[in-house]
Amino acid sequence: EQFRQAIQMNPTKCKTMERLANLYYDKKSYTDAIALYRQMLNSCSQSQPARVNAFIGRCYFSANQADSAVQYLDKAVALDSSLFFARSIGVRSLASAGRMDDANQWYMNALEYAKRDPAKYKNDINGMAQSISASYLEKKDYKNLQRVCKTWVEFDPTSEYGNLFMAISYQGMGDKEPACKYYGEVLKINPNSKVSKDNKKSLGCP
Repeated sequence: EQFRQAIQMNPTKCKTMERLANLYYDKKSYTDAIALYRQMLNSCSQSQPARVNAFIGRCYFSANQADSAVQYLDKAVALDSSLFFARSIGVRSLASAGRMDDANQWYMNALEYAKRDPAKYKNDINGMAQSISASYLEKKDYKNLQRVCKTWVEFDPTSEYGNLFMAISYQGMGDKEPACKYYGEVLKINPNSKVSKDNKKSLGCP
């Protein structure tokens, strides 16, 4: 209430506005948060519009309004291509909406950017690839799952889940030898992977 009163008295209190918007987001009052972030875009010339658009997109994603989320996340990335949290939420939004072609395009664009500094963006790429892979696995679309995983493990050969999804894609397509190979790669990274142990055993891998 104190934040609201301060903003009403002085609509240019941008830091206060952002703090209140963040509090609304934490309380899952997404409509109120979006209204304040929009007010920031209109009233706060010193605010970072890319970041604020990303926050609006995050609110829409959390409110299960994926298409609206993507509109603002797209603006955010256009203004600042290094905003990887916006890219990540964009991929998750598109995948959750079943817009897999668009999700893949966002992922591939992020992947190309991330090649400038793989260590810095490794976790972001892993998160994006995992979201897309989980959607393909749910649909049992092993061909597209494998296509995504190839780019994933090329970028980060040490990714446990990249290798695991790759193994699952081969198993789903009935290709035993490479499935065994990638389950083996997972176990090199994480010797305690129960899924890999169980699937390797069920396939009769050497």
